[in-house]
Amino acid sequence: ALIGLCAADGVKDDLAALCDIKNYNAPQSWAKVEHSPCEGNWSSTCQYALPGVQCEDGFATHLILANESMTGIFPESLSNMAHMKYVNFYNNQLKGTIPESLGNLNNLYWLDFAYNQLFGTIPASFEQLAPEYVHLQGNYLSGPFDMLLTRNLYDLNLEANSFNGTLSASKISGMTNAEKINLGFNEITGEIPDTFVKCTMLYELKLHSNKLTGTIPTFPKYEVRILDLSNNHLSGTIPSQLSYLTMLEQLQLANNKLTGTIPEALGTAHVLFLNVSGNALTGRIPVALFNIKTTRPLTYDFSHNQLTGEIPSEIRDPLYVDTLKVEDNQLTGTLPEQLAWLEMTHFTCNDNHLTGTIPLDFVNDKYMQWIDVSNNELTGTIPEGWKKTLKKAQKCDFSNNCFDDPEPMCNSNFTRTDNRCPSL
Repeated sequence: ALIGLCAADGVKDDLAALCDIKNYNAPQSWAKVEHSPCEGNWSSTCQYALPGVQCEDGFATHLILANESMTGIFPESLSNMAHMKYVNFYNNQLKGTIPESLGNLNNLYWLDFAYNQLFGTIPASFEQLAPEYVHLQGNYLSGPFDMLLTRNLYDLNLEANSFNGTLSASKISGMTNAEKINLGFNEITGEIPDTFVKCTMLYELKLHSNKLTGTIPTFPKYEVRILDLSNNHLSGTIPSQLSYLTMLEQLQLANNKLTGTIPEALGTAHVLFLNVSGNALTGRIPVALFNIKTTRPLTYDFSHNQLTGEIPSEIRDPLYVDTLKVEDNQLTGTLPEQLAWLEMTHFTCNDNHLTGTIPLDFVNDKYMQWIDVSNNELTGTIPEGWKKTLKKAQKCDFSNNCFDDPEPMCNSNFTRTDNRCPSL
């Protein structure tokens, strides 16, 4: 009889919480349900089919109310649903703080409150939880976050909040099940711990747009596919050991304080998306990056550095480089005709010291959407075959060179700059 009484109390708690959600948060799919959880004559939580509610043994265990246009204050009575395992309030308009009592839901393993209007800090009671999946991105949350770095966690997304503090080396070393971690667009400080090397299941790590300092540490060799450390204050050189990440497809290191050269060994890592722009890198663009054996499109951004030498002409054919950006460096030499093989849609080499004429077959009119060769020392005439292509381009800038063409094309002013053209 006591067990039956406890079960009845559990159902009452579930129904009271669901009634609160209906009355105060108004999920749009509940507006026309035939039976309301507030009626008081339910014998189990799932006696009637309430959209987004799933049960086990008569108790609510899953609450899936994503994209439901819910408003109002975050429902604190959710904390009374003792059997709850899975809560998804993704992309609503819930306000307020996350209740401290939510940490009492010992069975909770999936928690998604992303893209709401929540503020405040993560409750200290979350230390008691051991969730596997936590998505809180796109809110106004702040304060420390280390209570979420647990051993069971495999997917953590806190992007676009105001979390602060440092990355705990000891807690990260215990995250052996972690597969995806996104802490981008916060206010995290300190260095990146080298204990990430112990996260052997990790395949996506995004720490971009924080205030991280120090150097780039070692990462697990075999699983990492996406590594984004851009928009921080990282210093030192790009470690050649990054080439050991044999599965790496996306490497973003833009807008840091990195120096030294770009390791030639990165060409062996088969990186498909490489962005090292906005640093103080020197030396040449690695030729090996243009000899990768792949049929997938590549994106390379080397812009806004101090790179020297020429644009590589040793290009594997066929190779599909969708975007190549080398602007604002100190590059010399000519535009290699081999670039025509790449079938580029975006190419920018402005603000360098390039000379010579533009190769006849340099632009493929089937693909090019964005081209900027301005502020160089290019000479000669624009190939006649280009003119139709240039008119169709979304952006085209050939200004401040030494071209003979008197008329502008593709909304570009072909200014002949005297200090770049000594023969004028």
